[in-house]
Amino acid sequence: MTEEKQHQKKESIEDFLESFRKASERKRLGSLNLLEERVEELLGLGSNLMSGFDPGACDWPAGFILQLIHKTDENFIKNNLNCDDLSWFHASSEVGFDYSPLQRFLLNECYEDADRFTSAKLRELAGEKAVKRGYVYFSEVDSIPSIDLSTLDKLWIAYSRGKFGFTVQAKILDSIGGRY
Repeated sequence: MTEEKQHQKKESIEDFLESFRKASERKRLGSLNLLEERVEELLGLGSNLMSGFDPGACDWPAGFILQLIHKTDENFIKNNLNCDDLSWFHASSEVGFDYSPLQRFLLNECYEDADRFTSAKLRELAGEKAVKRGYVYFSEVDSIPSIDLSTLDKLWIAYSRGKFGFTVQAKILDSIGGRY
């Protein structure tokens, strides 16, 4: 075990969590196994577990921790974080959509269900023609409220360690010169 990992095991779970939250992307990724090893200590933090994270930011470290503790104790989020519907992140919608089902799918790593939910909501947001057709035309994207697009994107990023989401797809498309 490296000296750094030994130090991380010795530091309090609060200090370790704070270091994880503030760390670079590379260090965060390198700390995931140790975070998993210390999950019981995370659970011991109770309602203070997520106090250093912003439910409006939808960053992936918070999503990873939520997934980790939910796998270990499926009642923790309800009982300690006051989230009866398991929706810890703020999920705004200009048209009043409830994104808690998406948060539950992503929390439970049911990505196919989350994808179907996202696709259905995008069609609804694009309008009746898109719903009937079963897909959204590129030209219809501009009519979709940006708040809803941002919410969908942030939730996917938060619960996928930054691997999925519209902005992630856009970066990939840009990196290959827009050729798909």
